[in-house]
Amino acid sequence: MTEQASGSHKSFWATLPGILTGLAGLITAVVGLLIALNQIGVIGNPNATPPTANGTDVHPHPDQPPPAEPAPPPTTGFRILELNVRARPASYRGKCPVTIRFRGRISVAGGGGLVSYKFQRSDGASAPVQSITFNQPGSKTVTTTWQLGKSFQGWQAIETFDPQAKVSPRAQFKIICTNAVLPSRPTLPRAPTLSR
Repeated sequence: MTEQASGSHKSFWATLPGILTGLAGLITAVVGLLIALNQIGVIGNPNATPPTANGTDVHPHPDQPPPAEPAPPPTTGFRILELNVRARPASYRGKCPVTIRFRGRISVAGGGGLVSYKFQRSDGASAPVQSITFNQPGSKTVTTTWQLGKSFQGWQAIETFDPQAKVSPRAQFKIICTNAVLPSRPTLPRAPTLSR
């Protein structure tokens, strides 16, 4: 009975290593949590950027400046108010080739300046960038043509670059050519005839 009593009462010094091991584990976990929170920007550096949804940093290099925010469209100064374009004819049925004419309109406000623009086409063809000068607020007309030799449905639009980037609604058109050339029947060689 005395052996049981002495075994159940351990000294403080016998349990101290267990307590210290537990405290060391707790401190390690807390430090790890603080490091993780600091890295994702929850605590610590106010300029730190949190990772994106896919887990990658928005700024992979700390010395690289953040990407520039897109500038809001200007509300004062020389600016584009409106772009539109129309196809004539928008619907055509008849003999081809046919030329579709596009008449666009660029409207500006806030004084005068230079507008650079180009026409976009549904077939992906690249038009050259052109420019038009406005001496005062108002509207100017720009035009282009597209000649087609077969039935086709497509569109054109105006894209501006300066003083701001903007794209007009698309001018849709459809042509049906009624004079499509059908392939001719192949001619068979004649059987040789014998002459006497």
